[in-house]
Amino acid sequence: MVALPARDMADDDQDQHAAGAEGTATIASRVASICAMLEEHDTAETPMSSRQVEEISAMIDDVAAAAASESEWTTTGDSKRTSNKTPGCMRSTCCYEKLGKIGEGSAAVVTEARHLTTGQTVAMKAIHESCRSVSGGELLREACLMAACLGHPSIVALHGLARAPGTENDDYSLVMDHAGPSMDRILGARMRYTGWPFSETEARRFMAQLLSGAAEIHRHSIVHRDIKPENILVDGAGNVKIGDFGSAMSVAGGQISADAYYAAGTTKYSAPEMLLETPGYDARVDAWSLGCVMAELLTGEVLFNEKSASDQLWLIYDVLGVPGKEAWKPHESSFVASRVPLWRREQRRRRRKGRWHSRWLRELFPEELLSEDGFKVLKGLLTCNPDRRLTAAAALKLPWFADEDNAPVKNYAAM
Repeated sequence: MVALPARDMADDDQDQHAAGAEGTATIASRVASICAMLEEHDTAETPMSSRQVEEISAMIDDVAAAAASESEWTTTGDSKRTSNKTPGCMRSTCCYEKLGKIGEGSAAVVTEARHLTTGQTVAMKAIHESCRSVSGGELLREACLMAACLGHPSIVALHGLARAPGTENDDYSLVMDHAGPSMDRILGARMRYTGWPFSETEARRFMAQLLSGAAEIHRHSIVHRDIKPENILVDGAGNVKIGDFGSAMSVAGGQISADAYYAAGTTKYSAPEMLLETPGYDARVDAWSLGCVMAELLTGEVLFNEKSASDQLWLIYDVLGVPGKEAWKPHESSFVASRVPLWRREQRRRRRKGRWHSRWLRELFPEELLSEDGFKVLKGLLTCNPDRRLTAAAALKLPWFADEDNAPVKNYAAM
């Protein structure tokens, strides 16, 4: 084979990069289009017909196929997930034998199931009837967002949608990989068995995978909005996967209603701008959540643990510092605006008495717990000003990850 001249090889690399970027943009625009269709049904409060559901399901299959073919991580198994059924024809729940409940929340239940033909174990998510919208599009939207990320090893893989035969149009389930127990369960079991949280080496390995998964989500103009230990699954080899896209949103193309920027997700892991419901918040809310997860991996405890949004904001500012007047200008009409001057005054009083300083976060994570390189990642993710906060992709480029240890982490939940 004749080697190409260096200049031609560089041009070839640029062409491949451009083609990849174009493919990503196409997937993001498809996802945005499907989400817009579902939003129209929600706004009009009109139920979707069986045919409409089938058509949208087929569009989601197309997104999944495009994502799988474009992804550098895709395996043969990922491609088969989207090709083992008739195009445009939704699966039937009769194809699965339910084995038991994995978990249940206020809005949905997740069940372990086995495919009767292949024997593959999967997880099936169904929305409680009382929580379904009139259009019934919740799981369609979630499936669409998951489909865009198909193939990445740190994101729970979508298999598709399955409908219960002879039932209403909105009685269907989301079928996905059964990845393993949640990080919340793993960490809890580890604390019970050993009394110790994860080491810095173990936390670095987890964070490398989680940040890579988040960067892939964000590459497709999707914001997860609810990254937390309960929504991170750990497989038998100690690899982590981001799951539960129920609160996720597409931010690709067009004007997004200000109503979409509400305080989604879980208060304990929500970024300040999400708690403040700042219109236009972006993927960096997920970076904040990952910073909270990182802190919890290292200590075994939730870093900011309040129930109400106002108390949570004060706790965050108590550790990281209350924003100055200039930084607070975009939030002057927020629900805590009247409290911020009081918080500033209290923090100044405590600083004068030597009871508060700007390195409070470092005191919570001293060098014997977290190295200087590790702390730069944590501090960069837990920065109140989103314009100065690290993105997931930028965090991965920091020196802490240059010495990543790929040794597996013991699965204490299986003991």
